[in-house]
Amino acid sequence: MILGPDLNHLLKVDHPEAVPELTDYTCLGLIKERLVPHLGREKYKAVHAQLAKEWGDQITLLRDDQALVVNGEKTEIQTLPLFE
Repeated sequence: MILGPDLNHLLKVDHPEAVPELTDYTCLGLIKERLVPHLGREKYKAVHAQLAKEWGDQITLLRDDQALVVNGEKTEIQTLPLFE
């Protein structure tokens, strides 16, 4: 997630008050995508719905067995084998 431009998409659904020292949510900006993990997990279903409604195509939702692969300007979501 820190490879994207910022973490602003997570401020309403996370707990920024838990780390009051963190006041700048700027990330590395190496990719344009704002990643959101854990798609498909019941625990995060409402969070994902809220983020999708508010951020639309500005976020990329990933399941736990997926990764965003970046090769130059090309990006692709790939499914990876899970290791126990």
